[in-house]
Amino acid sequence: MAKRKSDSWKVHEPLVQYFERADLGEVLAPIEPVKSNIKISTREFVMSIDNDAARNLSQIAKKKKTSAAALLQHWVKEKIAENSFVSR
Repeated sequence: MAKRKSDSWKVHEPLVQYFERADLGEVLAPIEPVKSNIKISTREFVMSIDNDAARNLSQIAKKKKTSAAALLQHWVKEKIAENSFVSR
């Protein structure tokens, strides 16, 4: 018999109770800090497109067996390369 959605939280109840009682400072104290040099080489750019364009984009991406995001990134790189005045 499948679990009802209302009962699914009970699976996590012991973990929830532990963190409700535990002092997070004491839990994290024995963890060694990690030193690292992280370079973030991408940036997220959010834009809106109309429904027709989104539908067409999804269809083209599906035909090319890729994601819409990957297809857009490819197209943007192509357009940037076509415009040589933009420096990399």
